[in-house]
Amino acid sequence: FEQFGVEMFGHENPTSDIEVIEMAWTFLNKVGINPSFELEINSLADMESRTSYREVVRDYLRKNESRLSADSVKRISTNPLRVLDSKSPEDVPIIQNCPLITEFYNTKSAERFNAVCQGLQKLSIPYKVNPRLVRGLDYYEDTIFEFKCTDSRLGVSQGTVLAGGRYDSLVQLMGGKEKVPGIGWAAGVNRLATILRDDSIVPRERPIAVVIIQDRDEVILSTNNCRLSNNMMLYCYGLKISNLLRTHNIKTSFYHTPNVHHLSLKTILANVVKTNASHAILVGENEIMKDKVILKDLDLKVQNEYRLEDIVQIVLKSRVIKDN
Repeated sequence: FEQFGVEMFGHENPTSDIEVIEMAWTFLNKVGINPSFELEINSLADMESRTSYREVVRDYLRKNESRLSADSVKRISTNPLRVLDSKSPEDVPIIQNCPLITEFYNTKSAERFNAVCQGLQKLSIPYKVNPRLVRGLDYYEDTIFEFKCTDSRLGVSQGTVLAGGRYDSLVQLMGGKEKVPGIGWAAGVNRLATILRDDSIVPRERPIAVVIIQDRDEVILSTNNCRLSNNMMLYCYGLKISNLLRTHNIKTSFYHTPNVHHLSLKTILANVVKTNASHAILVGENEIMKDKVILKDLDLKVQNEYRLEDIVQIVLKSRVIKDN
């Protein structure tokens, strides 16, 4: 089981809950599983509310102890709230009739959860309040949430693809001197990989490399009262081309040649190929004088000379042809 996620520490305002949930919502939409998931949220309230609720749950479970699974019976004394997360068939009907934590919120917890819900509404993020939603770990408090996928390939019990919540006491529980507000989420990599469509995975864009063909005879040029070496003039020209490409949203990699010694163009291009570049724009003194550049297809090993003013359109066109 592999997972990755997001954590935010140092902020206790309900706005941090809203932002972290919004990040999860945006991520799942970006990777392309919408609309087959839904957001469920709940609040486990603060310690005061949770302590009162824990005793109510413990009393309720003891009255139904004979119908609970063996694991749940053990948890009645140690942590009765963990029973509410049980997926055992014999526990489900008992859990469904258990008193809800929403009935035991104090004013502070109720107002905080209401602020989170209102924030999600303002961001047009659909959600469902599930008062029976709990998290399996004991350190969660206040806001908790799960994104559940309805894809049949995951099954009913494995439908959660991303989940998280608030854990303001975790740092202190781990030995810290004081509480540090925190909230975060984790997503299951394997579960996401199971339900992602092949066409929803966007191929990684390959960069265009800008490569300078150095002049082996260092000549000092004077431009606007600035003395620059010939190679530095070439590099500045190349950087202008890089900037031109990037302003047109073309992923660009400028090759900075090591200055300890001159490398052959063959060696430089071999290094560029390792960056997964699709093309290389070659710039030398001859190209500057003619206001042209050489565009080399690194896959086909062919190159052509183009006017600098046309290079953006040529690059865009060549990438469309390569993608197809």
